[in-house]
Amino acid sequence: MSVHVVCNAAAGQQNAESVLKEYVHKYLDAWKAADRTRVAPTYHSTDPTHGAKQIGAALAREKAPLTLVVLGGDGTVHEALDGMQSVSIPSEIFLVIVPTGTANAMYHALFGTHPGGYAATDPRWRLCALQAFAASKSTQPLSLMRVTMGDTHLSCVVTSHALHAAILRDSESLRASHPGIERFKMAAEQNMVRWTEGELVLEPGTEPVQRYCPSKHTFVPVAALGDYQADQHGTLRIQGPFVYLTAMVVDRLEAAFVPAPFAGPRCEAALRRPSDMVDIVVLRPLRSPVVQKAIAQGDPMDKIHEMYAQGPLAEVFFEGMYKDGAHVSFAYDGDEDVAGEQAGMPVVEYFRAAAYAWRPAPTDPSATTTCVDGTIFHADATSVQVWEGAYVHAWC
Repeated sequence: MSVHVVCNAAAGQQNAESVLKEYVHKYLDAWKAADRTRVAPTYHSTDPTHGAKQIGAALAREKAPLTLVVLGGDGTVHEALDGMQSVSIPSEIFLVIVPTGTANAMYHALFGTHPGGYAATDPRWRLCALQAFAASKSTQPLSLMRVTMGDTHLSCVVTSHALHAAILRDSESLRASHPGIERFKMAAEQNMVRWTEGELVLEPGTEPVQRYCPSKHTFVPVAALGDYQADQHGTLRIQGPFVYLTAMVVDRLEAAFVPAPFAGPRCEAALRRPSDMVDIVVLRPLRSPVVQKAIAQGDPMDKIHEMYAQGPLAEVFFEGMYKDGAHVSFAYDGDEDVAGEQAGMPVVEYFRAAAYAWRPAPTDPSATTTCVDGTIFHADATSVQVWEGAYVHAWC
C-alpha cells in the first residue's frame, strides 16, 4: 500500500515543515527500514490557492488503497478527502493525522483533550497517530457527510449554519493577526446577537429522528415527545429563528470545546452516535421563557437579542460546550431561564437523524452562509447525509 504525506506549511502556527523534518521523517524512515518490502513514502506540499484538494484528486485517480499522512488541520484533511471524492473515493483510506492546524478537532476527537497524556507544550502530543501507524496498532472507522449545495462536498468534522458558520466566515479576516483559536472567540463576539431565519428538515433512516432527553439520559424518538410533530414518513420540519445549528460526526470543534458530546468515538457506547446517523445541535431562542416574556411585553428586538446572547447562549457556550458538553442537560425553568440539569424543556435541542436539509429564509441573506469543515459557501439550499461507501479509517 502506498503512503502519501501531505504537508500544509500555512496551517495554524505555520510549523508543519519543522514538525515534518524533526519528527515525521524519522518515524517514516524507521517504518520503512523495519520492512524492506515497504514502498518509500511520497511527499506533497499543498498549493496556496487550492490547498490539498488537487493532491487528493490526483491520488484518487490511482484507484488503490492508500495511507494518507496529513500535516495540517481539519481544513487540510477536508481538502484532501474532498479532492478525492471529486474524482472517486479510493476503496480504502488509512488516515494519519499529525495536527498542525488551529483547532485540530478530528485529532482531539480521536485522542481527547490531552493526547497521549502530554501537555500542550510537549510536541509529542502531535505524534499519537503517527506512533500508532508506525507500531501497526488499531484504526478507527470515520463517518463522513455528503453535503450537496449544487456541487457535492465531503465533510469529515462539521457542517454548520447560523452562528458557527458566521464565526468561521468572519474569523478568516483575523487569521493573519490572530492565528490561534482566539480569533474564533473574537468572531463569535461579533455574531452572537444575530438570529438566523430558515427551516431545518430532519429525515429518518433505519431509525426514526431522535432527540436527546436530559431527564432520561437517552435519545428518544421525536414522536414520543410532545413538542414535535413529524409527518407520516417520519420527517420533522423545524422553523426558526436559529442561533446555533451545527451537524457533527465528531464531538468537538476545539480540544476543549464540545458541542456534540455523543457524536465522537470516545463516547460511552449506549449514547454514541451510530455510523449511519448525524448529530445535529440546535439553539432556538424562541424556546426561552424569558425571550417569550420580553416579546409579549413589547421589548425592542435588538435588546432581546442581546439579552439572549448574554444569558442562555453565553451559558451554553461557556458553562456547557467548554465544560465537556454539559449543556446537553441544561433546561429552562420559568423566569429563572437556564437552570442547569432539570426536568424542564431542554435549552439545547440535540437531534440525531440520517439526513437533513437546510432551507434559508429568502428574507435573510446571511442564512445562506454554510460552513463545511471550515470552508465557507453560500447556498440557497443545503442537504446533508451520511456518506455511504466511503471507507476512511484513522490510525489511533
